[in-house]
Amino acid sequence: MRPLLVSALFASLLAAFAACEQASVARCRTCGMRVDGDPRFLAGAEDDGQPILFDTPKCLFRFLASEPGKGARAAWAVEYYSGERRPVRELRFVVGSDVVGPMGDDLIPVAEHAERFARDHGGRVLAFDEVDAAVLDAL
Repeated sequence: MRPLLVSALFASLLAAFAACEQASVARCRTCGMRVDGDPRFLAGAEDDGQPILFDTPKCLFRFLASEPGKGARAAWAVEYYSGERRPVRELRFVVGSDVVGPMGDDLIPVAEHAERFARDHGGRVLAFDEVDAAVLDAL
């Protein structure tokens, strides 16, 4: 009886620990993937004053284009070369390059050297406002 009780207690503690660990894992608002992968592809925004995270710029743009994303503010992405968070309107986005994000083809956020990036890695350079549904559908 005692080994059964110890096993049950251990299983309960393990389940409680797993629940706590899962609650603290940040997930992408768009696809649900964990947001602890390659930091060069992180993106985010604020929704009703609360920070929201995305595992890739592609997911950020898909969220911003959706009805729930219409109220999002202060969108940012991590600039590819510097690794710094930058407002998305200050960045250019390279689409169709040989650089692949955690979810495959993506928009690569580059600030000052977008043309050089496109020469080195292929793709075309887009401003924030040029990323539309057709671009997202092609990814």
